[in-house]
Parts: sequence; C-alpha cells; structure tokens
Amino acid sequence: MLQTILEYTNILIAYLDPQFNFLLVNRAYAAADERDPSFFPGKNHFDLYPNKENERKFKTVAKTGKPYFAHAKPFEYAEHPERGVSYWDWALIPYKDSQGKVMGLVLSLSDVTSRIEMEQERFRLYRAVEQSPVTVVITDSEGKIEYVNPKFVQLTGYTRKEAIGKKPNVLKSGKHPPEFYKDLWETIKQGKSWQGEFCNKKKNGNLYWESAVISPIKDEKGRITHMIGIKEDITTRRQKDQELDRYKKKLEALVEERTQELKKKIQDLEHAEKEIREAEIRYKTVADFTYDWEYWKSPDGAFLYISPAVERISGFKPENYMEDPGLFMKLIHPEDKALWNQHDKDMHEKKIPGEILFRIKNRKGEIRWIEHVCRPVAEKDGTYLGIRASNRDITAQKHSEEEALKQRQELSHISRIATVGEITAALSHQLNQPLAAILSNAQAAKRFLESDSYDIEEIKDILSSIIEENLRASTVIQGLRALLRKEDIPMKRIRIGVMIQEAVNIMKTDAHLKNIAMRVDLDSDLPLVLGDWNQLQQALMNLISNGVDATALKDSGRKEIVITARKQDAMTIRVDVEDSGTGIDEKILEKIFEPFHTTKPWGMGMGLAISKKIVAAHGGHIWAENVPKGGAILTFTLPTIRESE
Repeated sequence: MLQTILEYTNILIAYLDPQFNFLLVNRAYAAADERDPSFFPGKNHFDLYPNKENERKFKTVAKTGKPYFAHAKPFEYAEHPERGVSYWDWALIPYKDSQGKVMGLVLSLSDVTSRIEMEQERFRLYRAVEQSPVTVVITDSEGKIEYVNPKFVQLTGYTRKEAIGKKPNVLKSGKHPPEFYKDLWETIKQGKSWQGEFCNKKKNGNLYWESAVISPIKDEKGRITHMIGIKEDITTRRQKDQELDRYKKKLEALVEERTQELKKKIQDLEHAEKEIREAEIRYKTVADFTYDWEYWKSPDGAFLYISPAVERISGFKPENYMEDPGLFMKLIHPEDKALWNQHDKDMHEKKIPGEILFRIKNRKGEIRWIEHVCRPVAEKDGTYLGIRASNRDITAQKHSEEEALKQRQELSHISRIATVGEITAALSHQLNQPLAAILSNAQAAKRFLESDSYDIEEIKDILSSIIEENLRASTVIQGLRALLRKEDIPMKRIRIGVMIQEAVNIMKTDAHLKNIAMRVDLDSDLPLVLGDWNQLQQALMNLISNGVDATALKDSGRKEIVITARKQDAMTIRVDVEDSGTGIDEKILEKIFEPFHTTKPWGMGMGLAISKKIVAAHGGHIWAENVPKGGAILTFTLPTIRESE
C-alpha cells in the first residue's frame, strides 16, 4: 500500500541516508527532473542540486534530529534554465531508530508556483484599485459597504472605518425622487448594470455630482453576492453644462417673451407673423455667431438649420449637410457609431434630453472630440417639433488632459529620482545592522581560530551567518537600484509571525546589553501578507531599534519592549512595538517619520522615514502615539491574504 501511495501521489518524495545520498525516489520526484527513478539511488543530492543554503539546512536536520519546513521556496533547474523560477513547499523529516539516532531523511516537495503567481496578480489588481483616480465601492448583496478605495475617502470625507458597514444612502443628497433609486435597485437585482448620474452629499454637507456604473457580482451559480460601483466626479462638468443650459433657456425665454409681446400688441395677423419671423431670425443670428456647432432637426430627422461653426469644426459647410443627409454619419468615428445610433434612437423615441461624447473625422482626416447636448422641442399642446442640438469641440481640452497625464507621469518619475538623496543617506542607516553583524561574526570566528581547539561546525555556522548578512546588505542596494529602474517590489507570501520572531532574535542581543527585556505576543492564527521579507523585516527592526534607544535613556523602573501582532479586521493585520521609555515630545510626534528628523545626537533621522516608505509601498499605514503609563507605541498595518489564495 505504501508503494502504491508513493507511486501515484503528485507530491515529490525522496528518501536519503544521513550523508544525503538517494536511497529511493517516487515517480513524481523523478518526472520533475525528466529522469527515471532508477537514476537516483546512490547519487548525492547536492552533487545533482548544489545549493549551500539547502545543504546547511540538511546538515542541521541530520545533526539535531529536528524537522525543517519551507514555504514557497524558489528553485531553478540548473540543466533546464528555460523553465525559469518555480516555487515549492517542502519538508525535511528525519527518520530515527529506537535510540533517537537519525538513520535517514524523508524529503517531500509540492509545486505551488501557479498559486504564488495568482496571489501576485491579485495583489497587483488590489493596488490598481487602491490607486485608481475614480471612486470604487463594493457592497454585499444587501447593499452594505464592505470596501471603499482611497479616492472615496478623499472625495466624500468619510474614512474607511466610517463607511464600512453603512449603506451608500449615507451619501444621499435628497435631490433625487424615490423612483430614481427604485429603478436603480430593480435593474441590479435583475443582474444588469445600472449607469447614470448622482447628486450626492459629502460628510461636510457639500453636494457633488458623480457619473456612476453599478454592476452586480455573481457566483458560479449566478447568484448575486456583491455589487461594485465605479464612480467619477463630474461636478465641474455639470456646473458648466448648467451654466450653458441656463444661458440657452434664457435666450429661448427671451424669444418666447418677445413673440408673446408681439402677438398681444399687433392685431394684424400678417404683421404679427412678420415680427415672429424676425424674432426667429434674431435667434438664428445668435446661433450663427456662437462658437459651438448648433443645428435644428425636424420630427423626421431632416436638418432645418446648421450654424456656420460647423465648417470650423468639421471642414464642411452647412449646405454640404443639407445636400447630403448622410454626411453627418460618414464623419462619425467607426467605434462611436453604435453609441450615436442608440442616442439618436432614444432622442426621437423617448423624447428626453441627451448628452454624449463622441469623435468625428473632419475633412482633413483629423480626429475631433465632440461634446454633444440636445433637447426635444414641443408646442405647449405637446406637439413634437423636433430637436435643437449643440456640439462643442473639446479636442484641445482632451489633448490638454492627455498632456497633463504625461506631465504627471514625468513628475512622478522625477519625484522618485529626487528620493535618491534620501535613500543615499538611508543606505548608511540600513547597512549598519548587517555590517555590524558581519564584523561581530568575523571577530568571533577569528577568536575561535586563534584558540587551541575549536568546533569546525560552529565556524561554518558563523561563516553562513556572514553570508546571510552580506545578502541582506546586497538586498538594500538592490532595492535602491529597483527604485531607480521603476521596478515593482518582488511580492511573496510571508508568515508575519515568523518574520517578527526572526527580527526579535536579531535585535535581542543589543537589548540585553542595555538591560532591556523583549517580549513577543502574537496571535496564533495570523493571516499571510504579500510583500518583500527583507524590507518588512528592516522596517520592523527600525521600530524596535528606536524603542530600545528610547528605553535605554530611562534611569530606573521597568525597561521592556513588547512586540504585538493582531488581526485588526478581515483584511488587515496590525503590529505594535511598545517601549517603556521616555515617550515622544508632542511637538514632534507628527514629524518623527520625516527624513532627517531625529531627537538622538548620534542619529541620522532615517530609520522611521525608511519604515514609513516600506509600509506605504506594501499598501499599509504607520503612526506613533504616547502611552499614558509611560513610553510610546509605534504601529503599522498591512493588507492580508487568505491561505487559499
């Protein structure tokens, strides 16, 4: 039965002797390297797969008899570089005899590459939504808010904590009738997307307009589980439209008023009609000199009037459109024809005002962006007379927006380059710890070698530690190079509790020398986070180092550093570093995360600034506050991921 299990499991399994020679492997293990199982017995693992770090781990397990587990460990096939990097969960379990002597090692590996890549893709999507310039709101099927992005907080004034759990009607302005919202919810419950414009109210009471698309999110059975709203602030555009509409209504009212006055004053019908025609001519004259392209259409869609501005915008004269009724459709951009046809159909069938943005290709072949507004015209008795429309050329505005976007991108890059000055100063701060550790280990190794007797394994461990610290220093430098090349942070799944414990082990010697106790209090079921292990550990060690320095200044009493990690909510983990030191002066509490700001005569003022940049790059937040009983707490939060993701 055991042979059958080994033969058909997808998990890669190998059994090695204490010198790491293969005794047997299953088919899955051999297939992963495109070999037959008979190839492996008698061969040494590290002759086939040389790796100093892994070899050290194997020796530790063989020596101590304690199993070793690794999560999402990267691996490259030396003979198959085209496969790239893969990620593996693996375990190394010692097999012992009745006296506890290690007789062999069982190595098992599971390929988790696709899962890691999926998690990285999801995290990139999460960051894209977080940094989106439009408002994003996600609710459950009952409409209760579960997520809002930073743009929502910036626009409405409500914090995430204030918004989550509420319904979107917290923004209701009272400007829309109940039927408006009823139509919205009925559309979504039918599984369709709703599109329209809202007048909403901010936390401070100010009103604003949004163009929104609200869509249902369904599970695999077609049931609506959530709803997502994507909204854009259109307050400025609405204000301009309202000003234009008021102007046109005023002009129309003036014509109507003049017409009514003429009808009342003149008894002769023929003379009255003449005055009316003159009033219409004056209205037409205003349209003739407007900068926008105006036109009137009859109920059957034929042009009755086209303003001269059409030639400036399209390159064709008004008479060209009169002579060729299909000319207008020929100019519309192919990708916008469906949009125009639907708008034109709605206008003539539903007879409601309409507004769209579309493109035309003018006589010279240039693409022009047109902001189109049209209104139905009717007699007092309801007789439909056709439509009046205004087309504004906003091409220059669109080009300006595109140019502004390019400038923002350039400014963003310049801003990143400008941070090099800060990072240059930061390098000395971040490299201090690995360089100090390298020096300490080297001195210890020298003392061992100068003694009459020494343990070669201890010397190897010291040299391995020196290599690890060297790699840490290299990672700091690579982080600067990645910033200058606009690279993303390499994100991996991290067990935050393990990272915290390792950081504490590194820092506890310094604390012990200063007679400061260190205590760790971690939740047993901490979720995973996605990030860069070295950067997050550096950020935490900066906070611990800051606490140690502050506590060391205290003359007497309790001297302790407490590191706590808790789940703040379903999507966030919180880490606190509390010291029992002298506290932080309230005058500088808000400035301690700024570069080059320090209260220590020997400090550079970069540790907390670096921590803030690292936490922010991982989508988190960091802050500091004093403790009433004495000391201070430095806290940061990070977004979490589920085990199954």
